Amino acid sequence: MVNLSGVGEKTERKLKKIGILKAEDFLQYYPNHYEYFPYLTYIKDLAHLEEGTVVSIWVQLKVNVMRSGKVTRIWGEDSSGDINISWFHPPYTVRQLKRGSKAVLRGPISFFRDKPCMFQPSLYSPEEYKELLGKMLPVYPSTSGISQRLLRSCVREALEMEISETLPETVLQKYNLYSRADALREIHFPKNEFTQKQAVYRLKFEEFYQFKKELAENYAAEEPNACPMKKSSLLNNVVIKGLPYTLTNAQQQAWKKLETELCGKYRVNQLIQGDVGAGKTIVGFLAMLLAVDNGYQAVLMAPTEVLAEQHYEDMMGFLKNYNLPYACVLVTGTTKQKKAIYRRIADGTANLIIGTHAVISESVAYQKLGIVIIDEQHRFGVSQRTSLQNKGKRPHVVTMSATPIPRSLGLILYGDMDISIINERPANRLPLKNCVISRSDRSKAWRMIYRQIQQGRQAYIICPMVEQNPLFPVADVQSYAEFLRKEYPPDIQIGILHGKLSAKEKASIMEKFQKNEIQLLIATTVVEVGVNVPNASVIMIEDADRFGMAQLHQLRGRVGRGKWQSYCIFVNGNNDPCERLDIMKSTNDGFVIAEKDMELRGVGLLLGERQSGKTSFVLVDVYHDTEILRLAAEAVEESNKKSSRRSK
Repeated sequence: MVNLSGVGEKTERKLKKIGILKAEDFLQYYPNHYEYFPYLTYIKDLAHLEEGTVVSIWVQLKVNVMRSGKVTRIWGEDSSGDINISWFHPPYTVRQLKRGSKAVLRGPISFFRDKPCMFQPSLYSPEEYKELLGKMLPVYPSTSGISQRLLRSCVREALEMEISETLPETVLQKYNLYSRADALREIHFPKNEFTQKQAVYRLKFEEFYQFKKELAENYAAEEPNACPMKKSSLLNNVVIKGLPYTLTNAQQQAWKKLETELCGKYRVNQLIQGDVGAGKTIVGFLAMLLAVDNGYQAVLMAPTEVLAEQHYEDMMGFLKNYNLPYACVLVTGTTKQKKAIYRRIADGTANLIIGTHAVISESVAYQKLGIVIIDEQHRFGVSQRTSLQNKGKRPHVVTMSATPIPRSLGLILYGDMDISIINERPANRLPLKNCVISRSDRSKAWRMIYRQIQQGRQAYIICPMVEQNPLFPVADVQSYAEFLRKEYPPDIQIGILHGKLSAKEKASIMEKFQKNEIQLLIATTVVEVGVNVPNASVIMIEDADRFGMAQLHQLRGRVGRGKWQSYCIFVNGNNDPCERLDIMKSTNDGFVIAEKDMELRGVGLLLGERQSGKTSFVLVDVYHDTEILRLAAEAVEESNKKSSRRSK
């Protein structure tokens, strides 16, 4: 970049901080807004405008520049009236003005005692402004020491380079798109708003097209099934029929689809997406048992020790209830204990393996890994998931998520995967009742929790903090537990759970809670994922306005897992109404919540996890640009069909 005008080694280091590593990077360093240079407005017409309107006016100074402390003022006029203009730390050009000087000022208009005035406007000579008149000048995200003037100059030079086309000519013609070179010129230095919008449309189309093309290539490259399986009569005729409940239609469909694919010609790469409490875990367990019944090892990776422990206990219950001759291990414990577990995994005597990221440590070697189940896949990075898959000879991969995502976003994030959706709740479960309360109403909630405990139920109270912090005036686990131990009678056992406890302590507390030896569990969001205590009927979430909607939905899913009516109480720690909490109160449907969540805050980091390939989104907004996505997907499909015909 040092070959660009005005870019030395010092500036180059600053540019690297904002992601510009080479000259070509300037092409995709898009403006975040534009400065418009409208035709001049007479001073007398300013009275009809709203305060804050950006205008340009021509003035002639009535008096010399005046300075009062840090403020510099000028008094200007045109043929229709006069105006007061002031600056803090004015640019050098202001200080050169004298009585009679002529200038054009551009900035937001304000009023003082019904008189128009301007504060901190940009100043141009009449000749300079004439050159800019009617144009849109890009304003880029910047950092200290890099001026807009330098960025614009570098972008102009980069636009002089040869710009290669990324879309087929047939696509450009069919969808009436700008060439890439024209689109880049018009997004940086547009002739007008129309050409700028056309440029943005073309570049969004390109981002979607490249992404869908990459997904299509990955999806088309179906791998042969390196771990072939046969259907198991033991599973279908004994285990499934012997369950203490009937699988919902959605669960049955998800299992049949997964079973068929595991026994098919190609390697499975499938996402099972189930709303909170819809029962996706049983489908994962059945897949693990099918793999082991076919002579393979099966591994389940969970995001937390609490959830891994729960999965282990549930699987052990399966093996005991059906007298299944399989060995299940939980990868946890001391170094000595883990070494013993690793040996059992390596020699194949352990064929059902459950754990957290410990299952992908270098010490773990699998004898014959056939299937990988990744629970709450969004909690793991791409590298972690890949490490687990690489432990075997191309094992099947089933990822599970209880975080519903909108359909449009699902097409983007998981377009290269088969998706099964489990959106039915078991028939014996009643819908949750939700309410939003203020802090002043908490005593009513505590009395309600007490009544539920008296009836034999259990409850959660969720706090954002472990202990008091004067910088964050929110509820904390330690103080809350101390307070309620004084308020509630001593026969009500209150436990606390948070991330600072050891794995052994957390497991002990959860075991006591599951056995109803603890009636009220006061915890942080460590219970957010997967914890299953059917007897718990109330969850109260303190300072709920501080949590995201997806997290609130996950927390709420800790109750409503039994046959009793369950309740979720959101405590708004803010005096102002909270739209997110109103939405949470109005629906229990995770997919509706996901749509609303994306409306409120956009896609945000949801896309970042999946963007591990060459393509990344810079301009697109998945929620608002679904029509462009549809057309880009259509173009990729048509292009692939033509390529297929030519290859025959």
